[in-house]
Amino acid sequence: MTHDGASKLSSRLSEQTRQADGAQPVEVVVELSAPTVPAGSSRPERMEAARTAFDRTARAVEHLVDKVGGHVTDTAWINATIRGHVPVSGLAALADDDAVAAIDLPGPLTTDHD
Repeated sequence: MTHDGASKLSSRLSEQTRQADGAQPVEVVVELSAPTVPAGSSRPERMEAARTAFDRTARAVEHLVDKVGGHVTDTAWINATIRGHVPVSGLAALADDDAVAAIDLPGPLTTDHD
């Protein structure tokens, strides 16, 4: 894994996988890099451009997840994330991909009042 790739792994994920067997699958949330949307367009046009960019990028990252022996369980274009299971040995290839901004363990949703 490159230095840039290593910086994409959250500290929680790095800690959990430090002593793990390379074949062990880990549930992850992959945050994709922010899409470029046309300036000066309407909100619906920006949303459509973001969704189209996400779909294109997500397909490529999903293919990479499959290639390293993992599988995708869900996607969310609104926050540009992919959720799935990836073997520990596949995290480096995923983190080194330019389309990936960050990789973390899934966490519980909380409110401002929690």
